[in-house]
Amino acid sequence: MAEPFLAVIEPMVTSSPFVKAVHPTTVTSTCIGEHVAAVGAACLVLDRTLSAQPGSLLLH
Repeated sequence: MAEPFLAVIEPMVTSSPFVKAVHPTTVTSTCIGEHVAAVGAACLVLDRTLSAQPGSLLLH
């Protein structure tokens, strides 16, 4: 599935007004495969758990 998506996504990224062309941008696939959703979810949990939470310092 990577090839059809890369053919669409790479031109979108390179022509985006939000991407500053400081260096050449390359869009590639990943070897994580079907586990990418689980890895992303785990990263969000770790970020939420281990990051500083400044909101907890506010008085309610």
